[in-house]
Amino acid sequence: LPRSFDSALYLFGPELSILPGWPVTLSGLASAPPAMAGEGGSARVAAVTEAGEFCVWTQSGAVDDGFPVTLYGTFDAPPAWAPGLRSWYLVSVEGTLWRVGPDGSLLGSAPLSRGGSRDSALLVRDEDGDGREEIYLAGGGDALYAFAGDLSPLQGYPVAGSGLPSFIDADGDGDRDMVTRGADDTVHAHQGGTP
Repeated sequence: LPRSFDSALYLFGPELSILPGWPVTLSGLASAPPAMAGEGGSARVAAVTEAGEFCVWTQSGAVDDGFPVTLYGTFDAPPAWAPGLRSWYLVSVEGTLWRVGPDGSLLGSAPLSRGGSRDSALLVRDEDGDGREEIYLAGGGDALYAFAGDLSPLQGYPVAGSGLPSFIDADGDGDRDMVTRGADDTVHAHQGGTP
């Protein structure tokens, strides 16, 4: 998805040739990369314009049922798909976290306590192993936020961190730990992946 006024989104196959049905055209300028979900013939490609039109396409380049969806705000972060929750998540510059169903239904929105911020980033990951992803949100200073799938804030957050976390076994005990980088270049590790 080159940032240009033609707003064309391309999908390439394994031989680096443009797939049939592509490129598709967005309704406006996009400043966020697209996102992909699924595999094989069920793969989906999603993109959001700066003005908040969120669209999902099938691998053949057809607009998926229920899309596009108009969200309110300005968007510069890519959408994120949570397969366990069967939901797309997006964050606006103005400070709203959105949840959209695979059929284009609006499943909820929540204002962020940190307020608005440009250059936010989302990571969707099931760290507690319950089959439902947690949503990690970075941007807007030295704070990493986390939410449950229903957009409720997770206990213990925000924690220090100026970007998205990594999950590694930092202390060699066999459990993944959450590691973040602070705005002052410090490294923070949370045992067991939770604050």
